[in-house]
Amino acid sequence: MKRSLSETLVKSGKIAVTALSIIISGISCNQSPKGAKEAATKDTLISTPGRETVMRSADTATAPIKPEDTEQQKLKGRWMRSDGDYIIEVFEVSGDGTLKAGYYNPTSINVEKGEWIIQEEKLFMQVILRDVNYPGSTYTLQYVPEDDALTGNYFQAVEGINYDVLFTRKK
Repeated sequence: MKRSLSETLVKSGKIAVTALSIIISGISCNQSPKGAKEAATKDTLISTPGRETVMRSADTATAPIKPEDTEQQKLKGRWMRSDGDYIIEVFEVSGDGTLKAGYYNPTSINVEKGEWIIQEEKLFMQVILRDVNYPGSTYTLQYVPEDDALTGNYFQAVEGINYDVLFTRKK
């Protein structure tokens, strides 16, 4: 089952520690700005496997993402997970909310889809894996500029378990 970034963002890692509530409206990264604006006028139900379901009201939605935004370019690079040899490499970040990424554990695992979004002035990305033993496993991560890190959640689809994860930029 495919899930969009807005359907899988959850409280996790550093976000939970600082008591920030990260809830995404129904704006899909693949919508045009007009479509995103129309989607933001509705209440949205947010759900992630193994996590709580919350209601997001349209009055807290942010403006649509503009193609000229460059904040998302900070996602480009090679990121290593703190608890092993897991690597996400972001090759390209597009203005339409998509990104091209590779995932290595330590060999290459197929990336089905990559997305990014700026929500409530925070930059998020999602990488969905589709390979043997990775049938829809999903990373949902927030970029933390002060640490130059990615923090968030890994949904391991085979076991149906969520893990809090941290990636740091590999230099």
